[in-house]
Amino acid sequence: MLATALLLQILARRPPAPFGAHVVFALHVASFEFLVTAAIGASRRLGASGDLAAAIGLLLTAIYLALAIRRVYDGSTASMVVKTTALIALTLVANYATSLASIRLALLLV
Repeated sequence: MLATALLLQILARRPPAPFGAHVVFALHVASFEFLVTAAIGASRRLGASGDLAAAIGLLLTAIYLALAIRRVYDGSTASMVVKTTALIALTLVANYATSLASIRLALLLV
């Protein structure tokens, strides 16, 4: 959350908003990501392909994030695309790093 808020603080220069506003936005987006993750899990239980469900979830998250950025942060379409892409990249890198750390920890404990 804080990394997302910090990235938003760096990317959103006009008008300058307090850091807390970026934290609230990051929490808002994270709550939507949790809902999408729950929906992906439910679709997997119903027999959907894991890769397809993950791809649809990522697409839904990207669309929602772009719309939320457009609504909250003023700016051009290009700046919205840059912010959305940066936040998605940060999310993917953070998820990968967390998964890798979890795997290493599990291997150390075995």
